[in-house]
Amino acid sequence: MRRAKVKGCVVFNRSRATWNFLWREGKKRKSVKLGTLADLPTKVEALEKAEAFKRDYRLQQERAVVTVRKMVEWYRAEKMPRRWDTRRM
Repeated sequence: MRRAKVKGCVVFNRSRATWNFLWREGKKRKSVKLGTLADLPTKVEALEKAEAFKRDYRLQQERAVVTVRKMVEWYRAEKMPRRWDTRRM
């Protein structure tokens, strides 16, 4: 199963003086704080940090996907009996 690309926007919260990255996952709205105005003085720097976050998030999502093949390999290695007569396929 292929994961969708993370799309979103970078916004500045004036009341807290922070840069945030906002996106949707299904019907849920999600956000992450990128940094403060002192850390990221321009929107360009905030966009660069958002791109790094999206790349890391996508890799994390890909690792979470478990295929049937991986489950079968794990079962054969960990749970399948060692004796030949009970292991017959």
